[in-house]
Amino acid sequence: MGNSRSSRKNLNEKKIWFAKRVNEKKIEFTKNLIAERVKHDEEFARHVLEAVKENLPTEIKESAERSSDRRIG
Repeated sequence: MGNSRSSRKNLNEKKIWFAKRVNEKKIEFTKNLIAERVKHDEEFARHVLEAVKENLPTEIKESAERSSDRRIG
């Protein structure tokens, strides 16, 4: 009864670490991709702001606001 779920599934600790690391890199890559696209595409910046304004990282949010303001003003 003391066995944890992971030991019952025979999960490899190295594979778990690797999967977590890959996930972190995917998130980092996606943030960088969005940040760059927001700088150069005003329409995309507006869509990003409309969709996820509250949950955006600060640097992406500020860049998107500047980019969308350029088109409007």
